[in-house]
Amino acid sequence: MTTVPGEDRSTQQSCVTRGAEPEQDHPEVLRAAMIDELWRMNAIRSDRVATAFAQVDRHVFAPGVPLHEVYAPTTAVKTKYDEHGAPTSSISAPQIQAFMLEQANIQPGMHVLEVGSGGVNAAMMAELVGKTGSVTTMDIDPEITDRAHRFLDAAGYSRVRVACGDAEHGLPGTGPFDAILVTVGFWDIPPELTRPCPVSDLGG
Repeated sequence: MTTVPGEDRSTQQSCVTRGAEPEQDHPEVLRAAMIDELWRMNAIRSDRVATAFAQVDRHVFAPGVPLHEVYAPTTAVKTKYDEHGAPTSSISAPQIQAFMLEQANIQPGMHVLEVGSGGVNAAMMAELVGKTGSVTTMDIDPEITDRAHRFLDAAGYSRVRVACGDAEHGLPGTGPFDAILVTVGFWDIPPELTRPCPVSDLGG
């Protein structure tokens, strides 16, 4: 801290910190710590995926949720509950997202589909495919797709296509996809998803 000559240090400290958010609670600090931990856990294994995590503001997709929870490496953020209070939708934990992105090996120029629309994963996929690629995220619940669309726009990822539909029947008018990431519970893999994409590129 720079001290102004003749100014009392205690007064200056008070002026600087009063009403300020502690540095360790800043999104940038929490995001950097999250990425460091994901490297340590071997969830992140490439600079490209690390950069994608660094570019996306996770907290934009989870308004009202404490920042330390949003950026916790192993915590899934619940975003929707049923009438009994049981969670029905969430933003996957960073650890799971990192594993999936590394496994999918998404490259610039790819056309990628995500089934299950939390928003954050689609944003990171958009970072990985770059301007020459495309990302489509779909979900069967219109409330979830509306939410994803709104937050993707707010975070600067309006180029991600958000679609409402049942992935069991595919997504007419799209594809073929170079990779498909499934972030929802499936009893099995619908044939409509495997036809336009090599099985080795399916995430789970």
